[in-house]
Amino acid sequence: MKIVEGKKSFALDVIGYEFENAKEFYDANWLTIKIDASDENYTWSAIDHCLLTTELNELYEWVDSIDNNCRGNLSIDFMENELRFKYEGDSKIFTVICDFNFHPKGESFVYGEDGDSEYEINFHFDKSNKQGLVKSIKRFIDKFPVKQV
Repeated sequence: MKIVEGKKSFALDVIGYEFENAKEFYDANWLTIKIDASDENYTWSAIDHCLLTTELNELYEWVDSIDNNCRGNLSIDFMENELRFKYEGDSKIFTVICDFNFHPKGESFVYGEDGDSEYEINFHFDKSNKQGLVKSIKRFIDKFPVKQV
């Protein structure tokens, strides 16, 4: 999954199942995610076990539901709050929100009330962005299906 605009980019890759041979549903369905991102301020990469296979399916449905005629705001978040996405229909802006381990500060991230805020990267979003994201997420779903244990 990749989106690029000028010097800004965000790429998400599914490395694999965190626990390949797990016998419990949640353990069996945690995925190891790698991101590579850059904007005017930072360039960074991070890896974390922060997305379930079921959430990957939800992300697919969510991105596929974005329509150019959409006027409202849409958002999706996951059990682990490393990553969120939102779409602002009026401005056609797709936002990637990185937190905790996926924040560009990485190990320097300060937790807590007086700590660092989530980090956002905004992209103009159009039909070609959507098609590319949907296709790549579908490839991940096919490669890493929900395990029924």
